[in-house]
Amino acid sequence: MSLYLSENKFWLQPSPHIGVLDGKSILIIEGEFEYQARLVVSYEHAGDFDSEHCTVSVQKVFEKKPLWNTPLPDTIQPPSHECVRKQYLSQRAVDSIHNAVDSLHGELVLVITQE
Repeated sequence: MSLYLSENKFWLQPSPHIGVLDGKSILIIEGEFEYQARLVVSYEHAGDFDSEHCTVSVQKVFEKKPLWNTPLPDTIQPPSHECVRKQYLSQRAVDSIHNAVDSLHGELVLVITQE
């Protein structure tokens, strides 16, 4: 399991710092790769901001398109559709988030280091 991101939930202690992350755009940099995503804060009991536990997830929405190198005349291409990839942040990841220098790629930045 990564020290930063996982497909499994990391249960965190709610705080004002975590609460303000909800809905923010984030640029995640991991080695030579980077991608943009949206942060979502979810509470143990939906809508209960006084919950003892919460999760912070990153959700990347991307369009899944069929691979067609050259469309053939008189053929209908299969439709594209949106997919969501969801991963949960650890407390270490949340603590490593900082404000972006420019907001071109997101409001926040998370640099994932290899250890």
